[in-house]
Amino acid sequence: MPMNFEATFFDSIVKRTLFYDPKIEIKPVHLANGLFRAVCGYYADSKNQHDVIHPRKNIQRDDIPRPVREMLSTLLGADGTLYGTPNFSSYTLSHVTHITSDNHDRKAGEWLRAILEHGEEPSPAFELLRELLMEEDTKRSDELSTLTLPISPTLEHLKVASRKLTQEVWPTSLRIDQATSEFADPLINAIRAGFDTLARYDAPMAGFGGKLDTLRRLTLWGCFTLYLHLTNTGRQENTRLVPILFCMDAARMPTLKQASIQSYEWVGRSIARFFRHQIREQIRQLEEDGQEGLWDDAKNRQRVTTMQWKLKRGGIKSQRTDKDNVDDFLNFYDSYCSETANQSPSEAFANAAADLLDRILSSTPADVARLLGVRIGLLTASRAQTAKLYAPEADLLEVLVRASVPLETEWKLQDLAMHWADRYGILFGVLGDENQRLAEWGISTVAGNEYQTNTERLVEVLEWCGYARRYADGVVLVSV
Repeated sequence: MPMNFEATFFDSIVKRTLFYDPKIEIKPVHLANGLFRAVCGYYADSKNQHDVIHPRKNIQRDDIPRPVREMLSTLLGADGTLYGTPNFSSYTLSHVTHITSDNHDRKAGEWLRAILEHGEEPSPAFELLRELLMEEDTKRSDELSTLTLPISPTLEHLKVASRKLTQEVWPTSLRIDQATSEFADPLINAIRAGFDTLARYDAPMAGFGGKLDTLRRLTLWGCFTLYLHLTNTGRQENTRLVPILFCMDAARMPTLKQASIQSYEWVGRSIARFFRHQIREQIRQLEEDGQEGLWDDAKNRQRVTTMQWKLKRGGIKSQRTDKDNVDDFLNFYDSYCSETANQSPSEAFANAAADLLDRILSSTPADVARLLGVRIGLLTASRAQTAKLYAPEADLLEVLVRASVPLETEWKLQDLAMHWADRYGILFGVLGDENQRLAEWGISTVAGNEYQTNTERLVEVLEWCGYARRYADGVVLVSV
């Protein structure tokens, strides 16, 4: 049977390592729908509710006033993800009855649920989400779900969500250290700790007018951590994170702007390194198992010419033909087999497959990371500026602070900077050794006065949000 390129060199690797599938764009509303479905264990897919909310279907609903229909369409369809049927739509949701079976979160919701559930006790974020999303009809505490009460199904009519993340398919990204019973990857532990701290801050007020803010913050943190994990897939040491250099005012800081752009460029390199390594491992395993026969030159060329390139599914068809794929693969393969490269046939095949991956996929994992980073206010959004840089918006900075500073604690700005650098790879200029850290990644030096300007601008934003206080002796304290 011919080999399928997408299944062999992407899907099987993702299933074994990441579990979540960075093949199509994941919007925050998709992640919220998937995470909330995984946490609650239920979804609605209510046709009646969808027909009222959908802007082209609700014109038939004379039983509901037009202003109400238009308002519901605007509020629940804020991210432009309403389609013909509920199972392909994700709402701007605040209750379990808004959850659908839409799979555009690409299993990221279940991946995050596994992080929240691990340990002797689940994360307080897990319990808080269930409590808020599963409110009884008479106790709904937010305006959005209260508005939909007349068209929402009852809790008894919800459908049970199936679980895809089981012990049989447990990914290496969530490997447990048997000695400590914690996740083996410190980045996953940092993700979990952030969820825990966010929930502890929000729990006292979430049911008293703060529900929508709580859901927004937890969703934003989930999106940021997904970006963070995908960005660091190719890191070679667990404690050495890809740098995220904040640039708070690009116009005033040219050397910092350039370094921030260079730090973002490491996202694509890291992801490419990860898949190249995993494809090599995949072929090595296939060689050891003998499943695909020999990996000599003749067999490799036959393998390429008979290759099935993509899994058959609906949607927009690629403009590339099978001939395009065969020609490109063989060109890559021949270059790696040349006297200059002098690679073995199996190694040349692996490198050629890695080079072709971006041309086969509809959206590359680097594209998924970039689009998610833009949508959560981490990366610049301007279309005219092709070179992205890290310019975090106030909403994201708020969530980062709330996920970091322990309850009833004040941190000096240096403490916050050290925490962000060690846990997430975030730098902004107050530590004093930023240029050394960046030099390890080949990132250009930033002028010292620009670090000072950048820090001043960051503190101004935190002061404006109410999370920082500046004293006369120059000390800045950060607290929630």
